Amino acid sequence: MPVSTKVKKLWFPFEDRDEYGFEDETAVACWLGKLFHFHQGRNVWGPNNWPFGGKAPNWSNTYPGSNSFCSELADAKAKIEKLRRQGSRWGIDELPVIVISGQTYSLIVGEINTDAPLSGFLSSRRKLLTLQDVGLHFNPRSPNSVFRIVSRPNLFIPALLPFHTHQSKSHGGGYFLNWHISVGDKDLRAVLALICRITKALQREGRRQ
Repeated sequence: MPVSTKVKKLWFPFEDRDEYGFEDETAVACWLGKLFHFHQGRNVWGPNNWPFGGKAPNWSNTYPGSNSFCSELADAKAKIEKLRRQGSRWGIDELPVIVISGQTYSLIVGEINTDAPLSGFLSSRRKLLTLQDVGLHFNPRSPNSVFRIVSRPNLFIPALLPFHTHQSKSHGGGYFLNWHISVGDKDLRAVLALICRITKALQREGRRQ
């Protein structure tokens, strides 16, 4: 899709921003948000069909890329119902994210596959005043780690606590999945420290103007 079309899609990965006509802007607010990330688990069986012989099954988690991130729990469950197949199990993680909002867009930043999201970014003292500044600062250092999503500016409210995890329970293909809910164990300290740092920088910049 050419950049010149200026398509204003309101949910896309930050790394694809040029394709959607994204224009950088000054951040005006920063807060703790909650994003819902779903993933599929399947039993990968050994060659001799355990438990009658051979290896026990390995548990394999996969997720459908950026489409696995949702702003609402109901949306994540609806997507899973369309994707589910016999033998699959599903999980939904409520992830703590940084929401940085401008007038036209918000940027959502978080990290999967870790108990201490964004803790690897605490040492830098780079000034983060625009959405692009923030997006570039949180450039992923390894695959399947940091995610950055551009959305409309009023999509996320401050997160309600606590953060939960949801594990699917199936009663057959003719029924919707049931869900077991438990309190998650994500360490929020790095995310909260970064929100505080960004907010202070925006406040100082506002006083200079």
